[in-house]
Amino acid sequence: MVRPRGIVAWLLALLLAVTGAIPAAAQSPDPSGPPASSQASPAPPVVPAPLEGTTWLLDQAASPAVAAAAVPEAVVTLHIVDGVAAGAAGCNRYTSEVEIDGTSIRFGPAATTLMACEDSVAALELAYLGTLPLVTQATIVGDTLVLLDAAGAPRLLYRAEPPAPVVGSWTATAYRTDDGLQAPDPAAPLTLDLGLDSTARGWTGCDAMTGAWRVDGDAIRIGPLASTATECGTPGAAVREWYYLDALDRARSWVLTDDTLMLLDGSGDTLLTFIAGTTGALTASWRVTSIRIGDTDQPPVAGSAPRLDLFGNGTLFGWTGCNSIVATYHVSGGTVEVGPLGVTGDTCPSDVLATQDAAIQVALAAITRWQVDGPGLALVDAEGEVRLTLVGIGPTPEPTPTPSPEPTRTPRPTPSPEPTRTPRPTPTPTPAPVAVPDVVDMVEADALVRLGEVGLRAGERSRAFSDSIRSGRIVRTDPRAGVMVRARARIDYVVSRGPRPSPSPTPRPTQRPSPSPTPRPSPRPTPRPTPRPTPRPTATATPRPTATATPRPTATPADPLAGTRWVLTRYIDEEGNAIDLPADVAPPTADFLDGSMSGSTGCNPYSTTYRVDGSRIALGTVAGGRMVCGEPADTLQSLFLSALGTTDRFTLSEDGRQLRLRGPSGTPVLRFSPLQR
Repeated sequence: MVRPRGIVAWLLALLLAVTGAIPAAAQSPDPSGPPASSQASPAPPVVPAPLEGTTWLLDQAASPAVAAAAVPEAVVTLHIVDGVAAGAAGCNRYTSEVEIDGTSIRFGPAATTLMACEDSVAALELAYLGTLPLVTQATIVGDTLVLLDAAGAPRLLYRAEPPAPVVGSWTATAYRTDDGLQAPDPAAPLTLDLGLDSTARGWTGCDAMTGAWRVDGDAIRIGPLASTATECGTPGAAVREWYYLDALDRARSWVLTDDTLMLLDGSGDTLLTFIAGTTGALTASWRVTSIRIGDTDQPPVAGSAPRLDLFGNGTLFGWTGCNSIVATYHVSGGTVEVGPLGVTGDTCPSDVLATQDAAIQVALAAITRWQVDGPGLALVDAEGEVRLTLVGIGPTPEPTPTPSPEPTRTPRPTPSPEPTRTPRPTPTPTPAPVAVPDVVDMVEADALVRLGEVGLRAGERSRAFSDSIRSGRIVRTDPRAGVMVRARARIDYVVSRGPRPSPSPTPRPTQRPSPSPTPRPSPRPTPRPTPRPTPRPTATATPRPTATATPRPTATPADPLAGTRWVLTRYIDEEGNAIDLPADVAPPTADFLDGSMSGSTGCNPYSTTYRVDGSRIALGTVAGGRMVCGEPADTLQSLFLSALGTTDRFTLSEDGRQLRLRGPSGTPVLRFSPLQR
């Protein structure tokens, strides 16, 4: 944790650098010193690094917003280009829209990848991503960027990272296996793109991958990497993918000679060799400006910002406005061919976005050639219809009107450090088959670990009701236990949703007709009717002795929630029914601090902004992880986030022991109790 004295000293140094102020002692000339004319000339002014286009590395220890959660080995970066902020958040990648006007800066809600992270790194990510929406000002002094909030308090401090020589697109020419370096199959290239935003992307031959990367001198770390779950066509392709990902994970240093890159392990042995990848004039980042929908060309939906990133190694990444796309592409002269699309399965929040999403996917699958269209680019199908128009983003080169074939696409004949090896005639050895282990009735996380221990991977996940297997445990696998399968095969599995619900959801009223003389307006009984017979004796016997004994020292008249921490104890749905929280899932939490609300949904971290006005509360857009946690955690998360989306008022009890958030009609209701520190 940063000491307050260190922060004060840093702020003083920043103030001096920004204002040019010099302490009085330094201004007073020394009478015994040399005359002014002989004193040293002032140092030339430091040219500040540009805010956009620079990779900024977060100094966790010097950033008050994240210092308490700092994880020194985690990399947190910020890279802004053309209204989009992106980078590494410690484990996951994030992107966010950003508005810049002079020294004013505003970040929109962040979208992140879905990798599971260690608890300490997850806490760092939550603190960092929860702070970005609070930032309103940016100040750059030399190679230092400071982001401040509306009160002028510094929140985040970054250092400019000079571009590493390895930044760019690369195509593998050799990868290490148990039998030494092997040449990849030209029909299934192994690619790697190391971006300025600290993002590593690439193609394993049958899966797209993405993750973080960082260079420190001649040291390099790539990962953790997340990849898509495509079933590789042959055992050889699956084995090649495994060796490639393993080599990237083990890389510890790099050597660059001309346009050849070598990645080495900790012992100095070569793991991978690459040559600079080239695919021609399309290599650039492009913003989509027009989409063919039906028989008309339409502009993108406002705020959706669809784009295509075409990397020099033949990898395409895209954003439709609500889904991410990954594919390979190939250019030959004026023709272009996009490989099978991999698309995330997110549900679009509106019909217009869903239409745009589908139109972009159809267009990419149909295009056959490209042509210059004024300052941008047009992608055309076989019938000559323009499906998409694009405009270039950033400093990447514009396409030329008369593209020429690329005679240098064929890899160099001797890229490998072992040029005498001829691995092609000898197929890559396939590991011995393994038996599917018995994971029935195991907790899902333990079952996935067990599959990994024997060299298998998780396949398609589905859920089903089961009267004999508890919720969250494995019902069956496909193939079943004991079947011999190839190494690295994907095993589909079914997770129990617990017993099937009873056809009669409210049997209790027939057994206990609620004899209380003062029933509630709703005839529906509450799940806890037992305290009702004796409410008055307890009310007079214990007249709230703790109301004055436990004041909330952190509450303020303007914002009584500031500095408080809560845990959900009750959920009441739109119809007034109390829903019991599952006992085997951590309940959602809520922390309020300086206009920021954050916590856990019981499944993923989340963060948003809030503002109170009397009994009213306005919540901003909720950002957070989207990791699938299984039932009943997924259902609890959905209910909790849905309730937050309708919340517009709050009630804080006089003794500070209960908080209620509710919607405009009075429901749904989230009831919280204080969370002990």
